[in-house]
Amino acid sequence: MTSENYILIAYHTVEAEFALALATELRNAGINLFIDRLDMDSEASWASAAESYLEHAAALLVVLSPDYVASPYGKRELAYADAAGRPIITVLLRHVHAADWPNEISYRDYVDFSDWQDEAAYRSALDDVIARIKERLTVDVSSFVGPEHRHLNRLQARIEMHRTALEYARLSYHTLNADQESD
Repeated sequence: MTSENYILIAYHTVEAEFALALATELRNAGINLFIDRLDMDSEASWASAAESYLEHAAALLVVLSPDYVASPYGKRELAYADAAGRPIITVLLRHVHAADWPNEISYRDYVDFSDWQDEAAYRSALDDVIARIKERLTVDVSSFVGPEHRHLNRLQARIEMHRTALEYARLSYHTLNADQESD
């Protein structure tokens, strides 16, 4: 990706399913973006590669939740974007108490996706975030994404969701076995 023509999607790992679904919809709307699970070379060091992509992003789209706010990575991403003067678009996935709200983000300036599993609410919030991106940011926005490309975007995201679920299942299995062996 060339410098500063894309939006970086920042999220906590527990919100990966939502972040992948949102990334797919935004790509299918023609918005150029970067999300680690779909775009990062698996051989690269996650921390250094993520930092490089953040450094060159035109903006940060944050999937805000209590987990993201508490995460050291989340705090660093927000601090960097704010210090670099990068616009931050906030997508509220789960309620964050006012006392925990990040200083880098306006408390009232977010798109509410808390009912994202309701199709009508999701579509309405998605339309809102797309409109905000188009009116506020100077990133590549294609006018047309063909049906084949939309299908491949969805397929790639589904594969990644399943791969992530399998990784968690494997980790849970190993943790459970380790706990049983230590008893």
